[in-house]
Amino acid sequence: MSQRDGARKIITGIVVNEKMQAVRYVQREFRKNVYFIKKYGVDGHIRRIGEKRKNYLLHIIGVGEFIRWADRTNTKILDDLAFLKGLRKPSSRSE
Repeated sequence: MSQRDGARKIITGIVVNEKMQAVRYVQREFRKNVYFIKKYGVDGHIRRIGEKRKNYLLHIIGVGEFIRWADRTNTKILDDLAFLKGLRKPSSRSE
């Protein structure tokens, strides 16, 4: 079965029509989470959404890295990732 011209072509969460990019709902969810983390802080946001993961901040950073990997022209993602990475607690071990 072939797709019609102009139809969205998705492969493992990446739209591959004219340029490669993460699917729209992943990008929107990421931007929404960054907005609320900026508004309420990480702990406040986690409480508000009822998140149980202890590594939630790393999860959100990973989603952002996936979006950046899929679309290198997305410059807004770089600002959001820099903000999120700045929130990480310094580790006690030296690397």
